Amino acid sequence: MIDHTFKLWIKSGEKFSMSAGNPIPGYCISTDGSLWHNAISENINPCDSECRALQHIGFSDKLGQPIYEGDILEMAGGGPRIIVEDIYSFLIYCGKYQAEHHVELFPCVTVIGNKYEDDGLL
Repeated sequence: MIDHTFKLWIKSGEKFSMSAGNPIPGYCISTDGSLWHNAISENINPCDSECRALQHIGFSDKLGQPIYEGDILEMAGGGPRIIVEDIYSFLIYCGKYQAEHHVELFPCVTVIGNKYEDDGLL
């Protein structure tokens, strides 16, 4: 089952945690996953490129830090950095990694940043 916890990234650098049952005041996520902002007026508008909802993928890194879409992961002992673009393609990557290396990926990775906040890590 996929965890429906999100963190909201706002270009100004703020981020908050939210879940389907406990949304951030002024924001909501529709059933198709799009992010909407409820302005002071009662109008509900889609968020522009200034904000983005990043979903928790349901796993944590070796230090117990939750892994979200957009996170940059570093492998223990070196190797290429991994960017979690979206949940489904990342889980496919994990399955291929496990089959090829005969080891689970999550105990081997550490979240070192997020591509929206730390683009210098790419």
